Amino acid sequence: TGLKALEVAVEKMHRDGVAVLIAGTQPQPMKIMMASGLVHQLGLDNFCGSLDQALARSRQLLANTRT
Repeated sequence: TGLKALEVAVEKMHRDGVAVLIAGTQPQPMKIMMASGLVHQLGLDNFCGSLDQALARSRQLLANTRT
């Protein structure tokens, strides 16, 4: 399924030290990701309502890695 493929990709990116941000998720897919545990795995802070919010979050994560 698409969810399984996303979970595998997220797992691989985490192993590689890549932060994963998801932006603009619609309610139904978000509900499925919540039920699967993917939201918990990624962290709710890494789900952003828009691309602008995701870019702001990425800047925040980058700033935290530099300190």
